[in-house]
Amino acid sequence: LIVSDPDIARIQGIVGKQMSLFDYAHHNYIPEPNELTPEERRIINQNMGGFATASIDAGISAAIGELARSASENITVQGARHIDLSVLNSNDNFIFLGSPVSNPWSSMFNDQLDFLFLNDPTLSGGRIQNLHPGPHEELWYNETPKGQALGEESAIVAFVQNPGHQGQVLLLAGESGQGTKAAGDLVTDLPRLSAELQRCGI
Repeated sequence: LIVSDPDIARIQGIVGKQMSLFDYAHHNYIPEPNELTPEERRIINQNMGGFATASIDAGISAAIGELARSASENITVQGARHIDLSVLNSNDNFIFLGSPVSNPWSSMFNDQLDFLFLNDPTLSGGRIQNLHPGPHEELWYNETPKGQALGEESAIVAFVQNPGHQGQVLLLAGESGQGTKAAGDLVTDLPRLSAELQRCGI
């Protein structure tokens, strides 16, 4: 289970650009440092450790760990910033928490998804594009602008293949932490998950 990297999401918010998986995997967290102000560099340096864990990820990890124990399985948990491609180059199964902004590794599986996260500078948050809209489905799912007391938020739950390997990958990603929590709550509530899959004809 690979938990998200909230510090890297914070860094991207400061620089105003989404980090590529290539840069993240090669620990190139600030591609153009000369464009930053001294204050921005100071804040980024305070968030370079990569040891922070989102409290929502901790809760999801505990719930998944409990399900694993009930099935006599073991789950190991690692931070997104502390793995490399060699970890994924295996036939193991993986669970990734967080969108490509907070867990860039999840973007490795974009070509297998029907829904993709896209950063849109005109919105306060992200938006999700539906690549293959079905009946009664939207082409875009947008986060409710921040500052509104009530609103809607979307999340992606995807079960895909680890390319070139036998292992499976489960992606749980929301537009923010609350969306990821909703995805985690769904997949760890097995009766509810079963009912929702049946509604989708799965």
